[in-house]
Amino acid sequence: EYTQSRLLTPLGMGRSNQSVGEMLTDPDHATAYERRSGVVVPVPARPVTALAPAGAINSSADDMTRWLLAQLGGRVPRASGHPDGPPVMSPATVARQHTPHTLIPEDPTFPASTRHAYGLGWLIGRYREHRVAEHGGGIDGFQTECMLLPDDGIGVIVLTNTSSSAMAPVVAYRVLDELLGLEPLDWFGDFKPRFDAAMGGMREARSVRRVVAGAARPRPLAAYTGDYEHPGYGVLSITTDGETLRPRLGTLDLSMAHRHYETFDLEWHELGDQSHIFPLMFLSDADGDITGLTVPFEPSVDPLRFDRLPDAPARDPEVLRRLTGTYAMGPVEIEVALRGDRVLTVAAPGTPSLELEPGHGLRFGVKGQPAITVEFELDDTGAVSRLVAQPLGIFLPKPLT
Repeated sequence: EYTQSRLLTPLGMGRSNQSVGEMLTDPDHATAYERRSGVVVPVPARPVTALAPAGAINSSADDMTRWLLAQLGGRVPRASGHPDGPPVMSPATVARQHTPHTLIPEDPTFPASTRHAYGLGWLIGRYREHRVAEHGGGIDGFQTECMLLPDDGIGVIVLTNTSSSAMAPVVAYRVLDELLGLEPLDWFGDFKPRFDAAMGGMREARSVRRVVAGAARPRPLAAYTGDYEHPGYGVLSITTDGETLRPRLGTLDLSMAHRHYETFDLEWHELGDQSHIFPLMFLSDADGDITGLTVPFEPSVDPLRFDRLPDAPARDPEVLRRLTGTYAMGPVEIEVALRGDRVLTVAAPGTPSLELEPGHGLRFGVKGQPAITVEFELDDTGAVSRLVAQPLGIFLPKPLT
């Protein structure tokens, strides 16, 4: 609402919005495309409402010229076409956005165009000895490049409807060269070989990734199914689909294939010419039960761990209620009780109760006692036949008197 009322509307950016649904109702909206394995195909627009407003603005060339003028400190024409509309930002505010706030490593790859700092929403650097403020944006099937030369009063916006290309900066640099009256540099000749090498390198690396021959999957597919949770990424659910595992994480288009041992290739089929493959590795405890998995979604940190959530029966209040009662091992008795609807406790007479933490099947850990597990075994009728407390002993249900 703030962005709409304080920026888009005053600038006359009437076709700009922050909703994919609203964009699709425009009869002249762009269709998103990507290159998949060398073939250009249409892809659905991805709703990114949670990123609004910063990463979810849909706009047009005409609207973006108004944004460029505002960033260059000039008065923007009113929506009606009259010149000298009111400024939406003071000159000091504009200058502050283009002022370095955070230093970044300077990449020497292209000496004619370098970046050494980040301002407020703008990368700051030099282009052929002219001060430049630049930023791009991209999502499935779209990529934008916005460049300003604040001291020269020049702004360029390049909008493309593919994210499988390096065209946007090449076009922007050529426009800057023309407007500055400089001999154009061969940016296409610089970018194209690097782009092709990167695409080819990914294909070659994938073809030779290490696979241990004969390292068969050590357990049936059903053993891997369940819900795995990470505090930041949410729940990664894994189910079976015939003879394969089917992963689900948010709206991502994912698949899984066994590589070796308990490592699977988690393949993300979106955003780029080639799918992204992450090695997903299942983790297990001393009893052989799967307790979690790791996936290196973020290349700059250790693989992210998703902990396995308790199986459904261990979270079912009705199932838990049937597990309560007195259990005996000779003269030693323990009492299993239900606290609320979903928490089992265990206690020996005269001792404080300990909370049981659900795990795989009807096996529970003992809170505060990580070396102890409690597993309920059922008979054919669904009644508890015995309680196995490792490493303490086997307890049998005590009949009601």
